[in-house]
Amino acid sequence: MSVDLVLAGNGPGELTGWVRPVARSARDIGPADLRLTLVLSPTQFAGGREVDVVKSWGLFDRILTPAEGIRLALGRLRLEAGPRGSVLHLGGDLWFSAWIARRLRIPACAFAETLLVARRHGAFAEIFAASEDLAKQLGTRGVPQKKIVVTGDPRVDAVLRATRESPAPLNRPPRPIPVVSLLPGSRDRYVRALLPYLLRVADALRASRPRVTFQIIAAEFLSPGLLASMRALASARWPALNAVWVTSDPWTALARSDLALTFPGTSTVELAMLGVPFAAIVPLEFVDRVPAEGVVEWIGRIPGIGRMVKRVAAWRYFARPRLMALPNIRAGRAIAPEWIGRWTPTELANRVSDLLDDETRRKAMRTELRSLYSSSSGAATRIAERALTLAATQPENP
Repeated sequence: MSVDLVLAGNGPGELTGWVRPVARSARDIGPADLRLTLVLSPTQFAGGREVDVVKSWGLFDRILTPAEGIRLALGRLRLEAGPRGSVLHLGGDLWFSAWIARRLRIPACAFAETLLVARRHGAFAEIFAASEDLAKQLGTRGVPQKKIVVTGDPRVDAVLRATRESPAPLNRPPRPIPVVSLLPGSRDRYVRALLPYLLRVADALRASRPRVTFQIIAAEFLSPGLLASMRALASARWPALNAVWVTSDPWTALARSDLALTFPGTSTVELAMLGVPFAAIVPLEFVDRVPAEGVVEWIGRIPGIGRMVKRVAAWRYFARPRLMALPNIRAGRAIAPEWIGRWTPTELANRVSDLLDDETRRKAMRTELRSLYSSSSGAATRIAERALTLAATQPENP
């Protein structure tokens, strides 16, 4: 009898950091007749090329688009499932994964890096906690201890597998030619605005530090057309910039960085796992062009008034001091700097230059950032093993 493992999740960060490493582990340790299915969750953080990218991985027997997933959850689409199976939530809305499992009449389990799962834990047979601390907090929020399994974060496995080695040494001596990585994001509509912004900062830094090498990290989820237009723009407007475009093995390239400039999101976690010092930039002039949580994002896409609504919501959100980068939130303090405001390229370049000069601070950042995720290695295998065990021990569907 075949075993079905149905993964649910979407968005570039979740797919590369959680779905891919867990799917790989399931293929490595699962039975020969394992059938892997990915249901892409509906989310405002998707860029549109998720299906094409996931197909290129060659891991899944079936891939359902968000529209097909919604139809399945509503009972409007039939998906063949074997007599034994389980649904594994790896991102997106918890209710969506729970309804998929209900329609397929198989149990569900969920990976969690926040406390949100506590409100819906009743729909899941097991909860895979990213850390011991989270597991304790879930227990205080009413999640039964017998449901909670501390697995660690599978993004560590994804990063280390990609680099094929441990991250760069913490005591790496300063290099005469610093390497600064620019991470503009993984969605076309945002990279179109944010990459030129980062390139203006890089050009201002080049004026004072002409020997700096810049790495532009181009996510695999970006469309070839956008990437070509951005490269042409960079060559035309900033021809003196010493820039290398990284279109494959991004984590290997990032491990070589002395400093990275990015925006709040999954990239900050990956940089922390690699032990790469970074600064998270929140340019307030672009707040209406970046993805937002919840209903604000969908309202923000309404022609005419949408961007104004997002702008007002963002200004209210930033009226109170708060941490934005995920490693800082996890630590409860700003290990990596967060630059929130309206900055000229020269002003930001000066801040970057100060960080490049401060090797002591960057060394401390390397140590503290990596320590946040140091115990997570092997998480992808632990999660896959538990999900497969849950699937294989189910009786035949009536």
